Amino acid sequence: TNMSNRFLLVGNPNTGKTSLFNKLTNSHEKIANYSGVTTGAKSKTVNIAGREFEFVDLPGIYSFMSSSEDEVETKRYIEGKKEENVIFVCASNKIKKNLVLIEELKKYNEKLIVVINKFKNGLDETVVSALQKELGVPVVQTDVRKGVDDILDLVASGATTFLNKNFKLDKLFELLPKNSTAIKSLDRLLLNNFWGKLIFLAVSVGIIVFSYGKIGGGLTKALESVIDNYGGVVTNLFLSWGISPLADFWDKVVIGGVGSVVVFMPQLAIMLSMLFMLEDMGYLPRVGNLFNYNLEKVGMNGKSVFSLIMGVGCTTSAIMTSRNVGEKNQRASTVRFLPYIGCSAKIPVVLFLGGAIVSGSGTFYALVAFMVAIMLGLVFLKVSKGQEETGYYISEMPVLKVPSVFLAIREALKIVFDLFKKIFLTVFISSTVLWLLLSITPDFKFFSGEKSIIEYICEYVCVILKPIGLGEPIVVISLISGLIAKENILSTLGMFGGVAGFSSHQIISLMIFVICYSPCLPALRCAKCEFGGKFARGWFFVQMTMAYLATMVFWTFSNIWIPLGFIMLVVFMLLALLIKKLLLNKKIKKNLIIPA
Repeated sequence: TNMSNRFLLVGNPNTGKTSLFNKLTNSHEKIANYSGVTTGAKSKTVNIAGREFEFVDLPGIYSFMSSSEDEVETKRYIEGKKEENVIFVCASNKIKKNLVLIEELKKYNEKLIVVINKFKNGLDETVVSALQKELGVPVVQTDVRKGVDDILDLVASGATTFLNKNFKLDKLFELLPKNSTAIKSLDRLLLNNFWGKLIFLAVSVGIIVFSYGKIGGGLTKALESVIDNYGGVVTNLFLSWGISPLADFWDKVVIGGVGSVVVFMPQLAIMLSMLFMLEDMGYLPRVGNLFNYNLEKVGMNGKSVFSLIMGVGCTTSAIMTSRNVGEKNQRASTVRFLPYIGCSAKIPVVLFLGGAIVSGSGTFYALVAFMVAIMLGLVFLKVSKGQEETGYYISEMPVLKVPSVFLAIREALKIVFDLFKKIFLTVFISSTVLWLLLSITPDFKFFSGEKSIIEYICEYVCVILKPIGLGEPIVVISLISGLIAKENILSTLGMFGGVAGFSSHQIISLMIFVICYSPCLPALRCAKCEFGGKFARGWFFVQMTMAYLATMVFWTFSNIWIPLGFIMLVVFMLLALLIKKLLLNKKIKKNLIIPA
């Protein structure tokens, strides 16, 4: 019997390990239907029967031979805490696969309690008893979301024991019920190389249309109307009191700045809710398996899909979830690709710019700009990819189920409200600072009508952006403020009255630059923590260079015809791939020269 007070929660991803941790410790850690959500060890101490017990939730692990960073972290943690208590978590609907890992735990001399998370009817109690006898450790079956009293009793009594090192996996498998190996027809369709990808494309388009079409767009317009109407009343009230500076502050900072970001919240909430429903139903792991071969060609792998989808919400959180991706080079490639997919702060900016195109084809051009940016990111990864060996791709496909709409909406609203709080912490403050700099002259005159401090600064910076059609003070200020937080781009544009007077190809040039240029400072700071300062600095300069070159190509040829700008961007990408292929072939031929 072991009376140590620390318990490590170990098991495959997607077995209910974090759900158990939340129930044992009364916590609220995120749970999801794919691996990589638990990106680091999380611990919490609770009081049970008058004693303090520490529970540690470790990232899910398939094998101690795995190379992904989160699984390596679990291995190192267990190796450094030998003879600790382990709560080994399995799922009753995939018990055979989960038990493969328990054999690897033999050599770590751990003391165990095995918890079988009950799905639907679970395992027969005679099977549970037989497993307990064969393993030589306590085995308890329960739905970890509902009740953990049996587990708490075992913890409090110190009932953990050493594994029976003589047990054999094949003997364990004989005790378990035989599962059907037939692949469901739906999975055949979803994992088909052609139809599966076509379905994914249709689902993606459906999400975009539903989120940013009549439904999401209608909600945004309604909210915009409310903000404008009530905001205008307050502005007029300040003017009637003769407080014009306060009226100007309210109109430019609160309505034009913060309000410009707030109006896109409904569209983001809809999009994120739909993504979380796909996650909950078990579809996203299938997407990862479907695209693994293609992603490996550009230095990523199937697990990158989870991080990329998280990147739609926030680049910073996506960097954290990339720990699950695998080899360090694959993880770095995933992170480098994040700027090209557009986060929840970039998307409203691009939609706002699209709405400013007079021809009415703004939404179409916004989608084309995103597609071209994604192509640009893939080409960049392909060209910069070395010849490193990739690690094994290990993933699992949870059983497809009907998603919980309530949970999906709750997760989406949580992200939206977090973004809302960021607005008042970053957008409001930065908009206020910009408003002050716009209102004060270098000799500190307030509202004098002369050139402000920021206008003098912009005169010098504008020279750099003139060759790409963005040499306007409003653009310079918005892009600089966007480095602090991407929400600031929209708020700054709102403060200056948008992009009225800009040509269509000038607006699209700004779209391309915004999508491709450097991530915000919090994301760069996170990248520095995860990969080091050299990576973060290089990432910043590469993204700024890519954005500048891509915008320059588009701007140069779009002056003739807008579609020509996009066509030439694609042509330059193909040329880059061709040059890479020629150089690679030359290198291979050189390596094949064998001296006589």
